[in-house]
Amino acid sequence: MKRRNKVIGAALCALAVFVILASRGCGEKVPEVEAVRVCRGEIVESIPAGGKIRPMTEVEIAAEVSGEIVFLPISEGDAVKKGQVLLKIRQDSYLAALESAQASLGMLRAEYEQQRLKAEEAAVELERAKSLCEKEAAPQSRLESAQASKRIADSQLEAAGYAVQRGEAALREAEDNLSRTVITSPMDGTVTLLAVKKGERIVGTSQMAGTLIMRIADLSEMELIVNVGENDVVRIHEGDSAGITVDAFGKGNFKGRVTKIANSAKFVDGTFGQVTNFEVRIAMLADSADGGAFVPKPGLSASASIRSASERDILKVPAGAVFLKERRERLWVVKEGKVHSVKIETGLQDLDFVGILGGVKEGEMVVTAPASAISGGLSEGMKVKVRNSE
Repeated sequence: MKRRNKVIGAALCALAVFVILASRGCGEKVPEVEAVRVCRGEIVESIPAGGKIRPMTEVEIAAEVSGEIVFLPISEGDAVKKGQVLLKIRQDSYLAALESAQASLGMLRAEYEQQRLKAEEAAVELERAKSLCEKEAAPQSRLESAQASKRIADSQLEAAGYAVQRGEAALREAEDNLSRTVITSPMDGTVTLLAVKKGERIVGTSQMAGTLIMRIADLSEMELIVNVGENDVVRIHEGDSAGITVDAFGKGNFKGRVTKIANSAKFVDGTFGQVTNFEVRIAMLADSADGGAFVPKPGLSASASIRSASERDILKVPAGAVFLKERRERLWVVKEGKVHSVKIETGLQDLDFVGILGGVKEGEMVVTAPASAISGGLSEGMKVKVRNSE
């Protein structure tokens, strides 16, 4: 019995030792990570923005005189040439106004001629009165009367001259109003909007904008208007290149170039307060990235990736490998199966990679995944197992 108890006790001790050793082995499980080697390559820093496509050159044509449309030979979408007649307004009242102005001017010129003759007659009478008074053949009162008549005649002649100028101005206004009843195209382009029909009455005044008739645009030169936040606009410059993706055109991108950056901001109320944006214009270049013949239409939505900076030969690592600790950017570097936290200095960054200016060398292996391990699962000197490496 004693011997049996001893055997059982020895077996229990051996089992306990096995359990303790097994549990220690489980506690020292090495975490698996993914890692890549630091390499050199190109990094393109880009700023994303979205907006609408519109023609670079577009004009609105509005009525300058009122009346009924009697001639409208074009339709929306038609191509037009500079100087082509687009619309005519009934001219009856404007022709009558022109004839009235011509007649009024003729009367005023006739009156001016009469006053000119009277002024000449008064001048002759004044010379005669001077001669008679010098010879003492007429009283001094006659000279004074002739002088007064001369002044009156000169004043009336001057008034008649001003009346003629007023009549000429009225005639020019009547001619101008008549000419505005015929509207011609100011440029070569396409009618993108036609807001009226033949037979409609339109309103036009010289003091304010009249009825909008149509829009004409040059569709051969398009631009994308985007809004860029205040933190990003300082990194954009005129001449920067951009890639443009039109939402309605799934494949391929268009090339673009920044042509103008607004000097003043737009303030928009957002969820968390007022948002400050700046309007940026990007010209769409004729050659699209895929070489297609798609022509973007005004009003289509598009997104742009503005290339603000780039560097060809720079050390880079995947963006997910960088983490913050004690307000410094760091990387987990794998050496001899252990990880070490290394402070780094970063440069340009794109959507996938971060440029490294200092802290690591080309060829060193850095941890890239999983994210939970990078942000808090690893500690200095911890053993790791690299699942894959490049």
